[in-house]
Amino acid sequence: MRMCPRLPSLLICWMTVTWGWLPLADAAKPATTDGASTASAGVHAGRLGRVDEAAAIRKHVLGLTAVPDTDVSLGYFLEPAAGVYTMRSGNISWRLPQGGETHYLGITVLGSADQRVVPECKVRACLTSADGKSIGSTVTLSFVWDPVFNHYGANVNLAETSGPLTLSVLVEPPPFARRDKVLGAFFTKPVSFAWQEVQVPLLPAEGATLPEKPEKAVFGPGRYAPLEPTPYPGSAGADMRKK
Repeated sequence: MRMCPRLPSLLICWMTVTWGWLPLADAAKPATTDGASTASAGVHAGRLGRVDEAAAIRKHVLGLTAVPDTDVSLGYFLEPAAGVYTMRSGNISWRLPQGGETHYLGITVLGSADQRVVPECKVRACLTSADGKSIGSTVTLSFVWDPVFNHYGANVNLAETSGPLTLSVLVEPPPFARRDKVLGAFFTKPVSFAWQEVQVPLLPAEGATLPEKPEKAVFGPGRYAPLEPTPYPGSAGADMRKK
């Protein structure tokens, strides 16, 4: 007996009307990970949504400027030094500020047309005092995954700095492929920009310490919380090393 060719389509429509689209309904359920803190589940689930990235950038980033004669907008922020997870040779580890690092410098690189974060750029920054003296060496900023908004960042040493600074950045275009025939040929040349009168924020009171490690997050299907010792599940070579 041959099945009616329209039966699968009719069945899907009936399921959609009756119960809602099942895969979407399942995806809406909060994901959990063994060992994760249930008290923080709501906080992390909301932060990881990233639905308000553009609004967060407008709120936290200073000096956001569409650089003339380019395809990008640049902005910056300075805050007390921060710990980050770093990847090396397939292993991930938590790194606290070291060697006198006092502040965290963040740079946003956005496409001017759509205000989306542009990844895979090479970003270098230099801070100079009011008298033109360089404060430390030129810093190369890494691309940073952040639960609020992605950016380029690095810890810097501003311990003996007073007064406003000049922040100069050089951003080299990303090497990735661009699919759009009309708009894809954007950001093809290095962009430089400088902000004047950059204020250095005050550090936390003496005795305040950074947490040894961040609070565990709740990861969705296919994602894993950082495990130690690494490599974490799914990383290159992890399965082979078990043998």
